[in-house]
Amino acid sequence: MMALLKLPSWSIMPQFYLDNTYLAQISYVFVATTCCVPFVHTFFLSGLRYMAIYHPVKYTRISSPRTSIILCSLLLIISLSIGLPSLAYPSRYVYNNVTGIISSTYLVKSVAYYHFAYVTFFYLPIIIISAIFNVANFIGLSKTNKRNKNKRSENLFVIYSLFSFFTTCLMEAYICSKLIGSFLENQMIVSIANYSLQWIGDLGTFGDFYFLIIIK
Repeated sequence: MMALLKLPSWSIMPQFYLDNTYLAQISYVFVATTCCVPFVHTFFLSGLRYMAIYHPVKYTRISSPRTSIILCSLLLIISLSIGLPSLAYPSRYVYNNVTGIISSTYLVKSVAYYHFAYVTFFYLPIIIISAIFNVANFIGLSKTNKRNKNKRSENLFVIYSLFSFFTTCLMEAYICSKLIGSFLENQMIVSIANYSLQWIGDLGTFGDFYFLIIIK
């Protein structure tokens, strides 16, 4: 992310990025792949928390290193299946005079239809289902907490799940902004969306890091 997003936005070696179309394509594959991760991760996390709260016996049965490997493999396969098709659409780095930022942008309008397809039929259902899981988890945890004091880790896991859902919603806002910018061929919207992705990614990365430390 540093080499593909932050360095050009900081105007470090600007001509190198402006002349290199391959880096722009790699950037979009990387961005599309990594943007998919929080959606699938949030869905898995909220689903596992739901099972742990409402079906603890089943959760204990499937809770194993093998399950973790399967989920990580699915996460990788799904993310790559979203990211790799980005190679089919030409892109390049451009300088936006309004924002003063160098960022990658697609050169064809048709990419907006691809984005619209996976945002509408994949990401949106995942967000809705994850939201339902998180609400159910919060209600279930509140009920069990009244009967007997929950473990600190259980409360932290639910809070972490809510945080993950929040960062996923921010990622959805980024993708929608990028989609609108691509469809309208408005480079300023695309540049602002690309710039916002940097701090959204940092928020998610540092949040995951500190939550995992606290939970452990």
